[in-house]
Amino acid sequence: MPPLPPSITLTGAKSDDIETMHELTRSAFETDIHTQLKELVKGQPVFDESNKTHLHTLLAHPRVEITVARDAEQGDRVVGFVIMSRRNIDVPRPAPSLKLPSLPAPPDLPAHRPLTVADLEVLTNASMAAWEDYLSPAGSPCWVVIGLTVHPADQGRGVGGALLRRALARADEDGVYTWVQTSMGSRGHYAAAGFREVGRLELDLDLFAGGREVPEALRRLTAGSASWGTYVWTYMRAAPAAAAYSSSSSGDDP
Repeated sequence: MPPLPPSITLTGAKSDDIETMHELTRSAFETDIHTQLKELVKGQPVFDESNKTHLHTLLAHPRVEITVARDAEQGDRVVGFVIMSRRNIDVPRPAPSLKLPSLPAPPDLPAHRPLTVADLEVLTNASMAAWEDYLSPAGSPCWVVIGLTVHPADQGRGVGGALLRRALARADEDGVYTWVQTSMGSRGHYAAAGFREVGRLELDLDLFAGGREVPEALRRLTAGSASWGTYVWTYMRAAPAAAAYSSSSSGDDP
């Protein structure tokens, strides 16, 4: 990962940052084909005004921490941010179980009728809920990366890597693991930071497009194809620093 430019500092988010964070999110997901499909079908932005309310709620939540990257060369403008949530940190830890839970099964597709974007949302939400139960069950302390976003113009400058390192360092302080559900384009960034894949959800987006082809203006995202293609959501886990070192020494997965 490239080093963080000296003009960029990492600080806690403030209420005044929400508007910029909202616009940054919208800009970053302009290259996400799953988001663009939903916007095309619905005829409205996925990240609408309700996203600002959601960000304000997260900022005020006692178990959520939001770190932003500010660039002094851009007037301390926020160019990226990471949202982390801690789970079960302040509760008694149960004795380790010798029985490993089964990996969540992919959700079943509704049969005998055309599929819609509403079905796509139901399926992805069901998958997330199942993996959340698997990766952070009651009594299992961990941190969850809710979101990591860097403005497209500032990607490749080391901002995302620095935000991820800050997030993992926070989990290391508690000696617990971190997990995330990644968008299709971000898996490599998490892998470079030490996350390992534990599962995934793959869906053919053309099944939910209602016969719509990818518009010409979006075909830069599909290598010129009119097909929406298969989208992959990856569930990944990173061990705390001490455990990761021990794991890498022994060859075992975290």
